[in-house]
This record gives sequence, C-alpha cells and structure tokens, in this order.
Amino acid sequence: MKRLSLLVLGVLLFINVNAQKSVDLFIWAGQSNAQGWTGDAALYPEDTLGLDKSILLNWTFYGKESSGGEWVNMQAQKGRYEKGHFGPEVSFSRELKQAGYHPAIFKYCLGGTGLARDWKSPGEGGIYDHMVTELKPAIKKLQDDGYKVNIRGFIWIQGETDAGDEKTAGDYQQNLQKLLNHLRSNVLKVSDLKIILGVDEQHGFVKNRPKVVDAQKRIANNDENIIYTTMYGLPKADATHLTPIGLVEHGKRIFNAYQILSTENKKPIDVYLIGGQSNATGQGYIKNIPTYFKLDQSVQFYYSRELGGGGVPLQWGLLCQASETPDRFGPELSMGTALKKAYPDKEIAMIKHGLSGSNLYYHWNPGKDKSDSINFGPEYKKFINTVVAGLKDLERQGYKPQIKAMVWQQGEGDARDIAGMENSNNYGKNLNHFIKRVRQHLEAPEMLFIYGYVIPVPLERFTGREEVRLAQKQLSQNSGHPLAVKGAFVVETDDLPLRCDEPNSPYLDDKIHFNTFGILELGKRFAEKINAEIK
Repeated sequence: MKRLSLLVLGVLLFINVNAQKSVDLFIWAGQSNAQGWTGDAALYPEDTLGLDKSILLNWTFYGKESSGGEWVNMQAQKGRYEKGHFGPEVSFSRELKQAGYHPAIFKYCLGGTGLARDWKSPGEGGIYDHMVTELKPAIKKLQDDGYKVNIRGFIWIQGETDAGDEKTAGDYQQNLQKLLNHLRSNVLKVSDLKIILGVDEQHGFVKNRPKVVDAQKRIANNDENIIYTTMYGLPKADATHLTPIGLVEHGKRIFNAYQILSTENKKPIDVYLIGGQSNATGQGYIKNIPTYFKLDQSVQFYYSRELGGGGVPLQWGLLCQASETPDRFGPELSMGTALKKAYPDKEIAMIKHGLSGSNLYYHWNPGKDKSDSINFGPEYKKFINTVVAGLKDLERQGYKPQIKAMVWQQGEGDARDIAGMENSNNYGKNLNHFIKRVRQHLEAPEMLFIYGYVIPVPLERFTGREEVRLAQKQLSQNSGHPLAVKGAFVVETDDLPLRCDEPNSPYLDDKIHFNTFGILELGKRFAEKINAEIK
C-alpha cells in the first residue's frame, strides 16, 4: 500500500502540460489620429530592442491600402508618405510586449470619417460592418496558424468629425454605445472587453461641441471596463493631427490606460520566491517522501530553465519538484503546501531559481543598483529574469501579483576554503546588500526575507563556517546588530536530519545536505516563519 501511494504521488508530481502558443488581440479603430495621418515613416520610431518582429499587425485603411487580410510584423503602413506612415499602435504594442503580452493588432481606420455618417450603426452597411466582416477571418487565420487568441481590448480614437454637426454630436453617445455593445455581445462575445476611448479635445469642432468628449466620458464612467484617455499636451503637426513624436506618446498613454483597466480588475495573488544553492535546489528524493505527506497542487509554481522538475521550466503549472534532477526536490513542496493551509482563501504562487555550489560574493552579486547590470552575478541575473518573467505572465493571465516573501538557503559557497576568508568575513555585509537590492530590484520593499542556518556540522573544508553563521545570526531583524535588516529572519536548521542519515543513502558521509525529511521540515519551517511575521 505504501509503495502504491508513493507511485500515485510520483505521477501527480510529474505532471507535464503541453503549452499552446497564444496572442493577445487588440482591435484598433477610428479616424485620422488612430490611423496616424501625419506619422511620416521617415521618422518611424527606432526599434532598439527588436520588438517589432514579434508583434503581429493586420491593417486596413478602408477603401484604400491594406495588408491584404494578412498578418505581418509590426511596421509602417503604405500611403500618405513616400515611406508610408504609422500611428500610435507602434509604441502601444511595444509597451505591451515589454509588459509580457504577445500582441496582435487588428487596425481598421480611415481619416476624416464620422461615426454617424461613415461607420454607421451595426447592420447598416457602414465601415463598422466591413470591419467586423474582415475581423472574423483575421481571427480564424491566427487560430489556423496554431494560436490561442486572447481577445484583450478595443481602442476607439474618433469623434472629431461627429463634433462638426449639432445632430451627430448630440447622437454620439447613443451611436457609440450601440457600436460597443454590438462588438462585445454579438461579435467578440466578451462581455467585459476592455475598451479605451479617445478624441482630440483641442480640435476646433470638439471645442465648439464638447458633447462628443462628454459622451465618451459618460460611457467610461458607467462601465468599469471602459476608460477615457486624453490627448491634451501631445505635440501636433497641425490643428488636427499629432506629430510622429505625439503619436508615440499617444500610444504610451493608451497602454497606460489599458494597464489601469487591467490592474483594477485583476485577481490578487501572493507570490513567494525561493533562491540559493544546493539545500535550496534540494536534495530530498521523491521516492522517499512519506505517505503521510499530502501535496497541495492548488499552489501555482514557476521555475527557471536551469532546474529539472515535474513541470515545464518558465511556465506556470501545478506545484511540483524542481531541483538539479526531477527525482529530487527542495523546500517548495512542503512550503507551498503549508502556506496554502495557512491561507486557504488566497491564491498562492511560487517562483524558484537556484544553483548548487553557488556563492553570494560572485554568483549572486546584485551589483550596486538596478543599472549596474555589468556587475550582476550569473545566478542573480537568472533569478531576476525568472522572477520578472513569472510575474509578467501572472499579470497577463489576469492576476495582480504581490511578492510577500523570499526564502534563501545559501552560504556554504562563501564558507568554503576555496572562497577565501575575506569572502567569508564579508558574508554579512554582502547578504545585507543582497536583501536590500532584491527588494529594490523587484519593487517589493516590504518583502520578508527568511533564511536558514547552513553547515550544521563543523567540517574541515568549510574554513569560514563560523564567520558565515555568525553573520546569519547578526542579520536577523531582532539581533540588535548593525547588520540587522528589518523583515529578515533566520530559521533554525541544526536539528534537521542530513543525507548521511537517510535510509539506503549512497551519501553516508554527507553532513551538509538535508535529507528528504530534513527538506520537508525546512519548507514547513519557512512557511511557519512567514506566517508568524507576515503583516
């Protein structure tokens, strides 16, 4: 029975989910400032990060040029100027890409068009109906290419033409609301579709008849998933149209508006980080997990590509093991399970990176500040990149992540004889700096930092053992020492069973690494300390 239970647990732990590539679809519509009427492509914004090649664009200027219904990379579009022209969609989509989205922009515009006269109500044969007709095969084309299409938002930059007439200005709110309702309910079937509205408030027609602005604002005020954006202060090429710089800034404003919409409706999720060396990666063995341990797989887990685990690296999945090899595990299993037990009503996520044998003074060097990337140690880089990628992915899934705590099991590398006594003596200063830098880098000033004592048994090769352990004691918040860091707490580990004590262990002389039972207890103690200190 015991063997069967272990087999079932092993199967659960090694779940592997095939991921489907996805895109985040935004529909971009309106008149000249949505199109980018004076966005001369000779001044197309430089793509220093090479983002455009990973952004999809399907564009149409109704009755004129188009991409022929095809999806292409983000680029300037034909017409208006010798090299073509561009609109705010360029900077908008680049900001999306940097925020972790995979943008696909369906752009359907034409300068000088009115909602009542040209776009018309659904079913009246106007530009709106033509847009819907072309949108459906565009979405199908993405799906046929193997993409999962996440419909994220609709951007509508229009209204100047309707402000030119008293009747169309007066009918604008009713007409726009009808269009938005139809798009949400009948076309996209996304009732909470995020919608961003905008119009040039300084346009002559709009200044004379601000009813159009008021209409957009009222629609936004009555719907938590709609937001109004202003164009005040953006540089203009003429009385109506934005300059290329103005178009870039406008795109960034629209992105910020989308972030506000997304953040206000996101589900909160508490995030816990794991870092360090071999006792953090973990030397517990899956096959030796006792049957009484019940893993809580409602916890989400994300780990670096350098670790071998039961899921897929750099992809959110069920809580599973992640160590040097998939047959081993670290504190993540018992820590995640204990945290979920302590906070059953909260969404919990964990992110992990570690490397056996790594030291703090070089491998995990955080540099002087966020801009000092040239001096980042290789493991610090991997850790930060893993955490940032994981957080962005959570945001893209509709979560609002908050980093609650980081657990850290490391110090052996700095206590080794090969590290030298200078690095052993500097461990306290280095760890103090490391904690502050991680908080700064991840913008988590209240993040708890929980860590465990290392090297429970004196061994000859760890010449700096006493120095490192003393530093660990001094860093703890309540030590009264100048090195103490607020919100940092050390956990007792000297009584945890070691690998040399594990039944049938091939490592009879290993008095450094905690065994299966020791690692399970370590994760539990980390969770208990977090629970005791969390605010």
